[in-house]
Amino acid sequence: MNSTALVTGASSGLGAEFAAQLVAQGHDVILVARSGDRLAAIAERITRKVLTPSATPSSVPSASPDHAA
Repeated sequence: MNSTALVTGASSGLGAEFAAQLVAQGHDVILVARSGDRLAAIAERITRKVLTPSATPSSVPSASPDHAA
């Protein structure tokens, strides 16, 4: 049975590395990041390493200063 991991901050640094390591170990991943372009690049790099890639890059918009908590 495959497990699924939610990786936040996946567009760079530790988040990107955790995502790559999890995929290499056979886990499914859900990647979340503020930068849609960088997230798409990481998702593409990671999915090239697996046999049956399936990724839908999506970014979460950051809160505007008016909506910050």
